[in-house]
Amino acid sequence: MKKIVILSLGILLIGVGCAVKSNNSPSLSADLSDYQVQITKSEVNQDTLNLKAKNPATMKELLSLPEVKSTKELRAGKETVTMLAGVITTNSREWNLYVNDQKVNYLGLEQITVKPADKIEWKYEAK
Repeated sequence: MKKIVILSLGILLIGVGCAVKSNNSPSLSADLSDYQVQITKSEVNQDTLNLKAKNPATMKELLSLPEVKSTKELRAGKETVTMLAGVITTNSREWNLYVNDQKVNYLGLEQITVKPADKIEWKYEAK
């Protein structure tokens, strides 16, 4: 009887130790957060995407989600979005990223970290 109680307590302690979830380093099993990404093709043509990703997420991770139809290229050492929501960049217009109403100049999408509360907008603008 004593062995059963000790064995039961040992299994319980091991189970509790395995169930502790660390928030310091998100893993594949980490909860996903909701992100809202506004895509402005023109003043009258706008889409809003509701995405789920880890918190925080990089723009590269968000653009890689299946709901986001985008392509990226390395041009002049800068990772550039060349197509978003079916609209490609041209000689006169390009996609620009704004986070919390501030235009983001970037060298790599993996360097831009966003949080779910951030206002994320891609605008198709004149160069």
